Amino acid sequence: MYLLQRLVLHRASPRAAFAGRLLAALIGAAPVLLAACGVAQQHPSPTSAVPTSTGMSTDTPAPSPTPEPPLVYLTAHGNPDLPEIALTFDDGPALQYTEDILQVLRSHHVKATFFMLGRWVQQYPDLAREVVADGHAVGDHSWSHADLTQISASQAMQELTSTRDIIQQVTGVKTTLFRPPYRAYNRQILDLASSLHLSTILWSIDPHDWEMPGVGPIISTALGNAQNGAIILMHDGGGDRSQTVTALSSVIEQLQAQGFSFVTIPEMLSHLPPNRSGGGNNP
Repeated sequence: MYLLQRLVLHRASPRAAFAGRLLAALIGAAPVLLAACGVAQQHPSPTSAVPTSTGMSTDTPAPSPTPEPPLVYLTAHGNPDLPEIALTFDDGPALQYTEDILQVLRSHHVKATFFMLGRWVQQYPDLAREVVADGHAVGDHSWSHADLTQISASQAMQELTSTRDIIQQVTGVKTTLFRPPYRAYNRQILDLASSLHLSTILWSIDPHDWEMPGVGPIISTALGNAQNGAIILMHDGGGDRSQTVTALSSVIEQLQAQGFSFVTIPEMLSHLPPNRSGGGNNP
């Protein structure tokens, strides 16, 4: 570059020499200009979004994980000081009735808890996923609805773990809830559930909807026993649940009119007083 500048200046006329000096100056500045352009290309402006490893802008906040409810050894009700009630449904998912109940819950913007049988989750995975997609909680109700107190400890373990695992495999939810079929439990079953980090959940209101006593009796039993922290037992599987579906809207509407709100079991457990959210919360 230096030799080129010297040749242009030595051989040119005065006017050409001036032009040559100008050309030489531009040639000499070229590396600086090119370097500046290169720097500008490598460094975006500060206002540009910087992609992260997830492909999202650093301005996008990560979603907050849902806190896990406390582990409760055994309970049949929630906080007696809060006007909240939990609707629970057992023995599904089941064709027709689970979907019908979901439709009623959607129309009233109410969330509930479904205690599922592992064999039906395996057979009707889309229904199980629909329950979770609607924002409801799910729990372990054993694989085959066996009386867990009448089988061996290893068989009871298999009933619980196989159901817990299929729920997680199908829905992506690792449940922390367990409800013993027939309300049949003993210390061995409670200890087993607790060792699997499952809270054993019973109920305080039983409208006996599985006996199909009529829509009126189902409604009156639910309303007549309503109180703060109540857990209502109903069914979406195990047989004809048309009376349950028909009664559900009235139960929801009338309890809401009385000032109650509806929560899932995990929400209810999270609202327990500190001295009742440990291992000895018996009904």
